[in-house]
Amino acid sequence: MKIKYREFKSDGEQIGAWFVYCPACKRAHRFITLNEADPSHAWEFDGNEDAPTFSPSLLVHSGPLRRGQSDEVCHSYLRGGVWQFLSDCTHDMAGQHVPMMAFPYNYRV
Repeated sequence: MKIKYREFKSDGEQIGAWFVYCPACKRAHRFITLNEADPSHAWEFDGNEDAPTFSPSLLVHSGPLRRGQSDEVCHSYLRGGVWQFLSDCTHDMAGQHVPMMAFPYNYRV
């Protein structure tokens, strides 16, 4: 499976998000497509679960993994099932186009 949908409540409001495994970060990134609390903070999704397109871009900051390291940045588009990693990413796949991959076995979202 390459894409997983989950719904949950946040402060009593419904949230719906698609999770996609990022091969650069080696973890799932989420695209919120339903946000009752703030509809302007939601991604557009073309409905194609096999080769999805989400817009706009997704910018993920994660804290330093070790003391003294800087934040990690993953900035990308997911278009037609292909990750388009932008040049401001701090990982090794910056500037590359990489096809989606399935979630690793037993990966929980």
